[in-house]
This record gives sequence, C-alpha cells and structure tokens, in this order.
Amino acid sequence: MSLQLESLPQWEFYLYLVLSFGFHFYSFHEVFLASQEYEEELDRTFDLETDTMFWGLKKDPMDFEWTFWMEWGRGYILWLLFCHLIVSQISNLYMKKYKPWVLMAYGMAACWFLLGTNGLIMILLHTSVSYFMAQFKNPVLTWLSSLLLLLTLRIPALEDIKRGWYASENEYYLLIFTLTVRCLYYTSFSLEYCWAKEKMHHSFLWMLLYVFYYPVFHNGPIITFDEFHKQ
Repeated sequence: MSLQLESLPQWEFYLYLVLSFGFHFYSFHEVFLASQEYEEELDRTFDLETDTMFWGLKKDPMDFEWTFWMEWGRGYILWLLFCHLIVSQISNLYMKKYKPWVLMAYGMAACWFLLGTNGLIMILLHTSVSYFMAQFKNPVLTWLSSLLLLLTLRIPALEDIKRGWYASENEYYLLIFTLTVRCLYYTSFSLEYCWAKEKMHHSFLWMLLYVFYYPVFHNGPIITFDEFHKQ
C-alpha cells in the first residue's frame, strides 16, 4: 500500500506561517529588550562594539561565527550568489537543455575561486569516495563511509596539511564548514542511489550537480536529492 502525502489546506499553511513569524518576532523582541536592560553590564564584560551595518547597534566581537560569515558574505559569497543568478537566467534563456551542467560548472568554479585547487580536489575526493561506496547499494556502508570521511576532518596530521594550503585560519575554516555541509549532500545522493530501482538520474554527473549547486554550497539549507531533482 503506497502512502500519498497531501499538501496542507491553504488556511492551515498561512496559519502556521503567521504563528512561526509571530513566535520568532516575540523571541527576538525579548532578547533585544534584555540586551538593552543589561547593556552596561554586557559592555563591561564583553567590550561591545558599535556595528555600522545595523543602525549603530552594539555587537559582541567575540561571536566568531557571526563575524566569520559576515566577512565572507560581504566580501565574496553575496557576489558569487548574484553571479549564480545571472548565469542561471542566461542559461535558462539560451541553453535550457544544458542549464544543469552550466550551473554545475559554475559551482565548481566558485568553489575553486574561494577554496583553491586543493579545496576543490578535497570536495571531489570526498564525493567520489561516497559515490564508489554507493555502488554496493548498501545504506549501512554509505553511512559508515560518510562518518569516516567526517572523522578525517579531525585527524591532526591532515588538519595541519589543510591549514598549510591557506594564508589565514578563516580560509581553512571555510573549507571545513563546506566539507561538513557537503557530507550531508553526498550522503543523501548515495542513499537515494542505494534505494533507486532505476539509475536514470543517479549518475556521477548528477551527483556533482547536486553537490556543487552554489546557493546552498557553504552553509545550507539542506535539500535532499529527490527534492532537488524534482525542483
């Protein structure tokens, strides 16, 4: 017996949407009020800095992840996303048949631009290992290979080698973030490969297209391969 999933009624969808935005706005508002109330104490403890981007509000300079992504976002990632949009529209107009492969090539070029040749090779290596293990059509082997690939990111000797590829720690951390998120993607593809009866859309090229799709390349959001292929 097959299970058919039906979409939510429109009224219910909008209700959940309003509730979600409402809860988030309330949470952000409460955090803002608390930060205003304890601003002097927080300033003494964390040496808050004035942020020129957000109307002179103060920020915690010790928040590494926020600083990291804002630096990369303003410097490169937003521009690369904008270029992806242009490439996507041009290929949609003039070479629609080859659009997926144009986007794959763009994603690989953007990866090479930000992470260098070594970074691109690392992602290709991880993807290739996962694809090879998927040929056994055993989901357990796929999960084990993905976990082992993740574990290699924490081997000190390999960490030192990868750090030596870059001039700054931030470049190294961008590679680690990207490899971690890509692991979710090649795992999803490999599992779909194990379960699929027909391999029409499960070639290595489709895996590369999925793994190197740039809008979700560095930090998600996560899209499973079956949903990606439908869209």
